[in-house]
Amino acid sequence: MPQNSFYHRLIFGGFFEYKNFFSKKRKKMQKRQGYKLFLENNSMKIDEKDIELLEILRKDCSLTKKKMARKTGLPLTTVHNRVARLERDGYLQGYRARIGWKKLGYGISAIISMSVDYKTKNYSQEETAKRIMGLEGADSVSIVAGGTDIIARVRAKDTDELNDFITKKLRKIEGIDKTTTFVILKEFE
Repeated sequence: MPQNSFYHRLIFGGFFEYKNFFSKKRKKMQKRQGYKLFLENNSMKIDEKDIELLEILRKDCSLTKKKMARKTGLPLTTVHNRVARLERDGYLQGYRARIGWKKLGYGISAIISMSVDYKTKNYSQEETAKRIMGLEGADSVSIVAGGTDIIARVRAKDTDELNDFITKKLRKIEGIDKTTTFVILKEFE
């Protein structure tokens, strides 16, 4: 039988297409299984319900597990186990209270961006950020990339206290070159 015959192409051509088809399927399966193994090995099994629980806790971390079970439609034990797993695997890294700073007399919130003088010999950006965080009134401090090096969120009772924070405390820290302050007018969470 000639190799270019219809039957030869039908039989062998079909075989190679068949083999090619399953070869592609096998590669996809191996890829999926490898991804699945990667996820299992890195404790990254997370689904929509886990994300829903994280979102509920982000909005109100004081909710009981019973209330979370009602909101998600999951059994109470499932919610308890999922939250424990999210904590263990590092997806849920703690709970925070929202403080009514204005009720405590802290009527001013501000974001202060700082540029750092890289010519300073004793300079360490991380040390500088930690020193800022140690100042009374500093709420959070972040090292950032871009036109500024460090951003701090601060709270003060009034503009005089904010001014003292910037001029008497912040600018005395070695390495801080220039600051820009943004007073927060209204916050949304």
